[in-house]
Formats: sequence, structure tokens, C-alpha cells
Amino acid sequence: AVNVLAYSVALYPMAGLRAGASTFGYFFFFMLCANYAGKFSAYAVAAVSENTQVALCYFPALFMFNTFYAGYLVYLPSFPKWQGAWLPYLDFFRFSFQGLVLNEFQNNDALPESHYYIDQLGFDFISKQGCAAIVFLFVVVFLGCFVVLFVWLVFIVCYFGVAIVIFGCVLVVFGGWECDWVVI
Repeated sequence: AVNVLAYSVALYPMAGLRAGASTFGYFFFFMLCANYAGKFSAYAVAAVSENTQVALCYFPALFMFNTFYAGYLVYLPSFPKWQGAWLPYLDFFRFSFQGLVLNEFQNNDALPESHYYIDQLGFDFISKQGCAAIVFLFVVVFLGCFVVLFVWLVFIVCYFGVAIVIFGCVLVVFGGWECDWVVI
């Protein structure tokens, strides 16, 4: 948490984000949740892998999945319905990004067209919600679920010594990868 705090204290004023203790607190919270979710997802990839080389094959696929479905590279509403309806909800990058966007643009008097920015980023459901507190709660719950899921996965794999092959099967089906599966 110290590294995220140092990063947040340095970045927040340099980026010119909205001043205020509560907005900085939300910024720090979303960065901290994203840090823990990313850290434990990397631990989960390492735990399900039989060796370092396999983990180094899995992690870029997980990272690119998170990057695509967060809305960084591809506009979220442009996905086909069979992808856009459910895959972005499996992405913890998306929820941390949405929290940061809401923190900066929701009810920001310095930006007269702040609702327009939210719509253009593909987070139209945020602007359709009347209450920012509900959306913040939604984002916080989803980020917390991702952290708990990844911690639980690491615990199960390390404690019971069982390799989870589901992640590998997803890579074979969707990514066209060919791997020899060895259950630990």
C-alpha cells in the first residue's frame, strides 16, 4: 500500500486532477484495489502454471484480455453483442478505470461537458444512473470480488496442490494455444 500511496501522492497533482480530500481518497482507493487485483491475478497465473515458462505464456494473454475489454484500446459499445454483453464484466481493469473516470468527471463543475466525456468512453450506464453513490458501490463491490476471487484461487492452488486447468482451457479455446497439461 505504501507504493500505491507514494504513486498517488506524486501523480494526482501532476495530472491536474480535481482537488479535494474525498476525490483523492477515491483515487487512492481505486488505485489500491487495482493494484491488489493485478498483483493477485499475477499470483494466480503463477500458481496455476507448472513452471515459469508456462506462466510467462499465460500472463500476456490475461493482460491483453484485460486491456481490450477495459475500454483502453477498443471502444466498449463497438464490440459485437456476444462479446460486449458479458466479457467486459470479467475485467478488473474496467472497473478501476470506471471508478477513476467517475471520480474525475461526475459532477465536476470545472468541466461543463463532463457527462459527454463519460458517454464517449463507453460508460453510458454510468450517466444513466442518477446517483453516483450507487455506481461507486457497484465498482467497489466488483473490484473487491476480483481481489477475493484471485486470493481464493491462489490459496486453493497452493494449499491443495491442485492445478486449475480451466484457465488453460480458455486459452486453448479462445486463443488457439497448444499446450501440454500437467496437473500438479
